[in-house]
Amino acid sequence: MFSILGPMCDLLWSDPEDSVGFGVSPRGAGYLFGSDVVKNFCETNNIDMIARAHQLVMEGYKWHFNETVLTVWSAPNYCYRCGNVAAILELDEQLNKDFTIFEAAPQVKSAPVTVFMKGTQTEPMCGFSRNILDLHRIPFKDFNVLEDEKIREGIKEFSDWPTIPQVYVNGKFVGGADIFMQMHKDGEKHVSDILETLF
Repeated sequence: MFSILGPMCDLLWSDPEDSVGFGVSPRGAGYLFGSDVVKNFCETNNIDMIARAHQLVMEGYKWHFNETVLTVWSAPNYCYRCGNVAAILELDEQLNKDFTIFEAAPQVKSAPVTVFMKGTQTEPMCGFSRNILDLHRIPFKDFNVLEDEKIREGIKEFSDWPTIPQVYVNGKFVGGADIFMQMHKDGEKHVSDILETLF
């Protein structure tokens, strides 16, 4: 967790604002900064633009100050209620920009328990989540991420979880294999109790 004071906090929590100069952020941490501050910073550091995140934008990405600041938000339907789309920015060596816009994955709600995995239930490439769910006789729908590269990368952005498999219960991300392994180690009743509360 970050301190609410200091340079890391300022980098994380500061936001662009249609104003001059800078001021205290209403978030309670960081600052608001205007176009003049950005122009000075870019000239001083010999850069053309600042790419940043950590601020919800409904369109997935948003330009500020004549395309000198770019906010990219990669969590669709933030907190399962905002209804926003998300974006991924790719830059090549010449700094050409390519945006991918995506919505919340409908697949996460396709069954009470959905597992994004490499392979399928009958032909798994990775058996961690399958084995844990099978131990507790929990039926689930599999989604083979090896069949769709965009889904494989998109689900990681959607959940903000870097690995596969991923388990969703009623459309909510529960965790990956390590979470289920820990639940299993904590005892069978513990797993059943947690899953029952999620249904």
